[in-house]
Amino acid sequence: MADPLALPQDIILLICQELAACRDFATLFRCALVSHRVAGIALEQLYRIDGESFRENKTPTARLWRSIILSSVGKTAYPYCTYIRALSLGDLEESLEDARTNKDVRRFYLEPGMEDFIVPKYNNPAQDYLNTRSVTIHAVDSMLKCADSITKSIKTLAEDNEKTVALAHLEAYYIPHNILPVWLTRLDTLTSLRLRDGSVLTLETANVLAKHCPKFSDLTCYYYQSGNADEDMAAFLQALRPNSLQRFEIISKSDIAQNTLGALNFHAGSLKTLILGSLTPLAIRNLNALPQCTKLECLVIENDLHHQLQRPLDDKLVKEIATWIGNCKSLRDLTFRHVLDSLRILQDVLTTPGIHLSSLVIQGFRYISLAVNTATWIALGKQNSLESLTLESIAVEEDNPQMDGLILELQPPLTESICLLTSLTYLDLMQAQVSAEEIRQFSYALSNLEDFAFGGELADDSVLEILSSFPALKALSINANSVFTWDGLRDYALGLNSSGHKGFKMEIIGQSTEFRFTNEQEEWLKDYFIYTLGGQFSMPYPHPPEEDHEEDSSESD
Repeated sequence: MADPLALPQDIILLICQELAACRDFATLFRCALVSHRVAGIALEQLYRIDGESFRENKTPTARLWRSIILSSVGKTAYPYCTYIRALSLGDLEESLEDARTNKDVRRFYLEPGMEDFIVPKYNNPAQDYLNTRSVTIHAVDSMLKCADSITKSIKTLAEDNEKTVALAHLEAYYIPHNILPVWLTRLDTLTSLRLRDGSVLTLETANVLAKHCPKFSDLTCYYYQSGNADEDMAAFLQALRPNSLQRFEIISKSDIAQNTLGALNFHAGSLKTLILGSLTPLAIRNLNALPQCTKLECLVIENDLHHQLQRPLDDKLVKEIATWIGNCKSLRDLTFRHVLDSLRILQDVLTTPGIHLSSLVIQGFRYISLAVNTATWIALGKQNSLESLTLESIAVEEDNPQMDGLILELQPPLTESICLLTSLTYLDLMQAQVSAEEIRQFSYALSNLEDFAFGGELADDSVLEILSSFPALKALSINANSVFTWDGLRDYALGLNSSGHKGFKMEIIGQSTEFRFTNEQEEWLKDYFIYTLGGQFSMPYPHPPEEDHEEDSSESD
């Protein structure tokens, strides 16, 4: 007879799912020790947590990986392979690298049962396998052997035992181009693939994904460079099932251009997130190759910071890019980084009927003319659905004061438009010069602002008085030459408590060393923010040049 006081299985499942959502590894592990009845549920949720959650603590990570690896050959009590939702082989490779210098980590990988998976870096037949002091693990080769066994086991368990396989995400630093297609044939529940080197994405890989992974919809590459990168990636995209890709991201260096961008139109009916990082000038000049991709909800365009397109785009091209983006009526998140002509593009996009952004990031734009700047800032004020705004410019012409960063005092239409964005909860002007007057205007208009970051030439206690009038503020970052006094900051902190600003986080960057607080005063502020407000406080001081020189000299001595 069942224990009438025992929790029903579905309640235990809900509890464990909530713990997994909170990434509470420790509590889930303790739940698994309660009883055999609870263990199966707790362990299944535990192994579904992304491995990145454990990277801070190397020993539990190695323990988890050892269990997963041994489960692939049936040497564990539960089939952990079927529980995994995200197979992070990059995390496994890092853990194996840690084994070189961390004896506690190495011990897990060199225990009995792991002989078939661990490849020594130096092949010495006379070496005792269990001699943990002498064995040096070849991280990449060992990872490949482990991953091969894990993927094979997932396929076998799914077919032979009718187990529900959870694996949806595969991430790796390195997978040889001849091995990746083999693994993909075993992972029919795969939805996303994240690789460091995109050059392994061959035509064969695309055909396997199209045939064996019907749910595949998400591709991320850290970099993608080769002599035929643009043509190869285009062929890869066209070989996938049409309108299947929902998310495409390239993070760093890439050689994609017109062919790849044009091939993305084969997924125009499904593509919702497009993140194009570190684009070359050639790729920037071909952004008009995406006219059919109008289902986008998130768009990020970044010009490689070290290879920027210096010559302005011609008016026809700017119009075509703006028309394409303006046709994305579901677009909510838009980011331009180091695209010098971004204001020219945004001038039309922000006034296009049906465009209602919730997040806008403009970092590194070129000053075109007073007319263009003014028109763009006025257009910004029409995006009253914006909840998050980040603005940052760069200096290009030393003799043009308009180019000396982003100075709000020289851009009155910008300040006026920001004040119209009454839905803003996040405002990042960290790399801009904001005066007390602009802050005062924001305090009157932005009653929903929760996170505010700003820069400036000088900030004193009068700024703190203005900041205390933001009713919803929860986080504050000040990047200015600040001269706050102890009394001013203490009164500000006390005011936060009396006005109910719990969980408040405050960071002050650039406090003048002439106004340096005593250790006791700094400790009081930190403790007050932590224990009374439930938040945190940070105020690092910049090192004077002579101090840096002295530190370098002492290190060389």
